[in-house]
Amino acid sequence: MIIEDLRPTDIATGRSFWAVRDFLHPCYPRTSFGSTMSHIRLKYVRQRKILQSELQAIMKNSQTLPCLTADTWISNQNESFLAVTCHVLKGGMSE
Repeated sequence: MIIEDLRPTDIATGRSFWAVRDFLHPCYPRTSFGSTMSHIRLKYVRQRKILQSELQAIMKNSQTLPCLTADTWISNQNESFLAVTCHVLKGGMSE
């Protein structure tokens, strides 16, 4: 939920979050904030490796043209965000 919905990590420390989670799955053991963060870090590392290998494969192929764009913004709650998009054009495409 935190990663897929782009929520701040401290959402998992709130009382409302725990109340909903306990209602939905009362037998599930509670985890600490540090444990939650370590799971997020592990998922980040795995996804980063996958993305790196995909980008390396794209760069090795001389028939593809990658285009990276980045956008940054700050929310009303003063949280910073960064979005990176990669578009890949394959050879043989006309304008």
